[in-house]
Amino acid sequence: MSPQYTLPASLQETQNDLCPGCLQGIAIRLIAELLEEMAIDHVHFLSLGTDCPVGAQGWGEYTIFRPPFAGSAMSTGIKRMMPEQTVLLYQGEGNNLPSNISDTIHTANRGDGLTVISIKNLSEPSSSASFTMPSGFAGGMRPPTMPFVNTLSSQAGLKTAEAIAALPNSRYVARVSLHNPNEIRKTKAALKKALEVQIYDNGYAFVEILMVCTGPMGIHPDDVSDYIEQKLLKDYPLGEIKTL
Repeated sequence: MSPQYTLPASLQETQNDLCPGCLQGIAIRLIAELLEEMAIDHVHFLSLGTDCPVGAQGWGEYTIFRPPFAGSAMSTGIKRMMPEQTVLLYQGEGNNLPSNISDTIHTANRGDGLTVISIKNLSEPSSSASFTMPSGFAGGMRPPTMPFVNTLSSQAGLKTAEAIAALPNSRYVARVSLHNPNEIRKTKAALKKALEVQIYDNGYAFVEILMVCTGPMGIHPDDVSDYIEQKLLKDYPLGEIKTL
């Protein structure tokens, strides 16, 4: 019997320095599968940011850049100079919001032809979730902090996907998750649409993927699915928020 499910060529013999149970490995695989299935061989740029995605490996021959700041602005420059290229930004939300929120919002508001995949670790109360590391404002949690993990300067989380969907020139916005097989299939479909919006319409697409930072929260990998289902989805519902 021939294999029904094979590993994407770009991920073979690849290991990642990621926390067990965070689900980011699934996201990486879905992206690699889509690039292969859609025969996208002109991906020029994957902006991996400075937080969790910096540990992501296995992108094959694709050009990778890890800007500490202004990933959206740099991506826009690449796209405008080489519009035939497919430009992906694969960032943790700590990179595209606390330290680069104006960069992210202005890029979306202009409607530049980019595909942004935002890893949303909602549960993290550690220093990497605060403004202290990226921006120097001690004591403040980053914008997507959950309501039950707050400080005096952060009493509720920012719903990034809804904010970007409200901008007139964003074309496709979705919030997805990877906590069960059905949601994984929906995530892959959303990522495909986000790529198609860029390739065929030169439009701006934003896909937010819910994940859990297991280490700082002390959440066992086996409990991640229940944690997302029971604690995160009420405040951050899944689905397509803006479509063509």
